[in-house]
Amino acid sequence: MTESVIRFNRFREQSPDCPQRERKPAGGGRGFGAAYGARFGLVLTLSIGIAASACAAETRVRIELVSVDGVGAGIGIVRLAESKGGLELTPSLANLAPGLHALAWRPSGDCRPAQWNGKTIAAGASLETKDSDADQDPALAALAHATLPPLAVDANGVASKPVAAPGTKIATVAGRALVIFQGAVAGDDQVVVACGTIP
Repeated sequence: MTESVIRFNRFREQSPDCPQRERKPAGGGRGFGAAYGARFGLVLTLSIGIAASACAAETRVRIELVSVDGVGAGIGIVRLAESKGGLELTPSLANLAPGLHALAWRPSGDCRPAQWNGKTIAAGASLETKDSDADQDPALAALAHATLPPLAVDANGVASKPVAAPGTKIATVAGRALVIFQGAVAGDDQVVVACGTIP
């Protein structure tokens, strides 16, 4: 039961849509016998496990502006929710340039700038991997070649239209980064304007 509660609290922090239920002491009400109280406790344990499972299917990524000078202000969140076919990414972002922006997963959750080929690039640290990571981790190798639909930003700089990431689960991308590029083309040599670490 303790493990279920810990798991429930962790996912509640990641997703405000999963409020914690108020727990009442088992058998504490008038007229409850010992056997009934134990039975109530079992029901409570199961309900907490079910709630934790439901909340485990989504998380929220805080997105911040990035540049060669470092990580800047937050511009909103992207909600990742598991569905039957993969992940649905629902942005709630502002202060982006209007138009299409490419999205990509990055192997490291570090959004700070870093040197690559003698040049400092925004969110460059998110490209870093350990030796042979791609060979040892098939999920990481698959992410490196994953193509995400572009993020649509309206004339006011707001992005709210969801995009899909087929065949992807939260567990696969947890601890990695979600990056947003300046234009509709993704690539290590393209400019990243925003980045978020996936919990």
